Amino acid sequence: MSDSLNCLDAAVEKLSGHPRDGQRKMAQAVEASLNSGRHLLVQAGTGTGKSLAYLAPAMVWACDNDPVVVATATLALQSQLAKKDIPLILSAIEDVTGTKPKVAVLKGRSNYACLMRVNEVVAEQDALIGQPSDSGSTSSLGKQVVELREWANDEIDEGSGEREDAPAHTDLAWKQVSVNSRECIGAQACSFADKCFAERARAKAGEADLVITNHALLAIDAMADNNVLPDHSAVIIDEAHELTDRVTGAASAELTAALIARAAKSCSPWVSDELAEQLTDAAEDFSAAISDCEPGRLTEPGASPVLAADVVRQLMRNVISAMSGGNATQAPEKAQSAAMADEVHEVAKRISELSSHDVVWLTVSDRFGSSINVAPLSVSGLMREKVLDQVATIMTSATLAVGGKFNSAAGSVGLAKSDEGSVWSSLDVGSPFEYAKQGILYLPCLLYTS
Repeated sequence: MSDSLNCLDAAVEKLSGHPRDGQRKMAQAVEASLNSGRHLLVQAGTGTGKSLAYLAPAMVWACDNDPVVVATATLALQSQLAKKDIPLILSAIEDVTGTKPKVAVLKGRSNYACLMRVNEVVAEQDALIGQPSDSGSTSSLGKQVVELREWANDEIDEGSGEREDAPAHTDLAWKQVSVNSRECIGAQACSFADKCFAERARAKAGEADLVITNHALLAIDAMADNNVLPDHSAVIIDEAHELTDRVTGAASAELTAALIARAAKSCSPWVSDELAEQLTDAAEDFSAAISDCEPGRLTEPGASPVLAADVVRQLMRNVISAMSGGNATQAPEKAQSAAMADEVHEVAKRISELSSHDVVWLTVSDRFGSSINVAPLSVSGLMREKVLDQVATIMTSATLAVGGKFNSAAGSVGLAKSDEGSVWSSLDVGSPFEYAKQGILYLPCLLYTS
């Protein structure tokens, strides 16, 4: 019996559980996929124990080969694996093999506090903190920002700086102490690079045998010019039925008048008065253009919202050019403003191009404000080129097959039906459809033989 099954059995025993046939079959299939490099789709019904079934072979394999990445659908599932399932498997592997794999959790940059923003880019935060509440005292938002600042600095020596460990706060408060990947000025320019929580997490991931991440970061890695995830030889995608939606979401963007106005205000200190005024006017013109149109898909280059977006694109290109050069360490606010301008430029560019690979549409909302949205029509090409063609990929979910067939799920990520058997294989363990073939009635908690 292989070390993978021995470790799986040891983990199950630690839970005072009993071996499950479907779980063991899945573990063997995962091990075979890792060894052969052939992709695998596994449907594992509720109660199969699929997390342990893929973690055991993945961690054993990674110790002797190359790192493996596990991508979950959400940050909550990512945390559940890290805090519950992985410690159990680590203990079992150490008992069976005498080795202890290195495991790291990696999230998007905005999930970590930014020490530069906490300690240097404080003007905007101080404005929030200074806002009085109805009672005349410092606002609730201001108090949250103060608490987050103090917490972030307390985390410097040994903490992770992760959002989930932070004091209670709102999304707006967290934005005052964090940056996204575009806003980050980079380790070479940042005076806090040696203490950076995000860089620390990436360094740890680079030394790990198993890296736990999420679908969104997997998508960002696929789209990025530079690798976001460390080098790896295999990917396991849990809750894979949500993958295409998550990847589509990560590759989607929106443009609003408020976003343009914020970028204009942020960039105005570093551009000419004339250009700053043009940006402000563009935000107002954009607002008017999208307010005068009916919601729906935009397909005509001459449509007023598309033309307004193109004006924004051209102006933001001028802003980026005007702000280029200089030393980012001397003006970190300038670098983050330039990043905001670049983000607005890229979204406006996608909208104005009306690419055949994208769908662009106008959303009108009294509550949230109107916006132009852009999303890829399909992510199958991206997934095939950037993930499937690069590494062995294992996808698993309780609901991955339709009528017992995996062709639809395979096609959604770029696997051709004709490739089944040579490029990819499938396995159904413990799903309602598989039970029905065996003459078993499946209920959420009980199994009755007919």
